[in-house]
Amino acid sequence: SGLLKVLGDGELSQPLTVKAHKFSAAAAEKIVKAGGQAEVI
Repeated sequence: SGLLKVLGDGELSQPLTVKAHKFSAAAAEKIVKAGGQAEVI
C-alpha cells in the first residue's frame, strides 16, 4: 500500500478524525481547529 499525505487545501466545517501517514502543518491545524483529530498511522 502507498503512503498518504493530507494537504491543507479547502475548508473543513465539521470535526473529523483523519488517519494518514503524514499531514502538512496547514492540514493538521485545520483539522484540529474544526474540533477533529489528525492521527498519524
